[in-house]
Amino acid sequence: MVKDFKRWTTQLAATVLYNGRGAANLLGADMTWKNVCLRVWGLLFLCALFLGRMICGWLCPFGWVQELLDKLPMLKLSKNKITYYLSYFKYVVLLLFACDLYFFDLHGLDWRWIIGLLAAAALFIYRPFCRFFCPLGAFYSLFNRIAVFGMQVDSRKCTACQRCVRSCLMDCKRVGDRECIVCGKCRQSCPTEAISLGC
Repeated sequence: MVKDFKRWTTQLAATVLYNGRGAANLLGADMTWKNVCLRVWGLLFLCALFLGRMICGWLCPFGWVQELLDKLPMLKLSKNKITYYLSYFKYVVLLLFACDLYFFDLHGLDWRWIIGLLAAAALFIYRPFCRFFCPLGAFYSLFNRIAVFGMQVDSRKCTACQRCVRSCLMDCKRVGDRECIVCGKCRQSCPTEAISLGC
């Protein structure tokens, strides 16, 4: 828990600073549909290009809440092949949200029940929303390979022991892949210090 203190502090700060007025100020007064879409997508692309899913691991308020819930002493479901394949479902959710602009109406859903169920699932599964349902996480993951900041592996030091992958609580197959949220657990577990956070 102490090792995650810096990351959790950043997530807490993001939670405190987030508010609707801040989003409205960012969008500006000329909030026509075209301007809103251009600014939101521009901001998302900019964040994705610089940080990728580092945003999920360091700035997401709901991700922080899920991690706190995961620390409660409950029976935990470890990652496996099923959770790995389920991690692709968030791309379906991303597509549904994109199509919502034209074909569907997702606003009628009772989000309180959905959030409650996800919070309950977080007691038994590490970051279930982030791994299986988050459309923003799906979008950011597309940029993980080319993001400016991320986890880097020094091939000269790496012994291919796979401790990094085994220690990861996300459904990563290798350091820095689409599921990596840059939490740093792989770096902490590496016996040769081959993993670092950098550009």
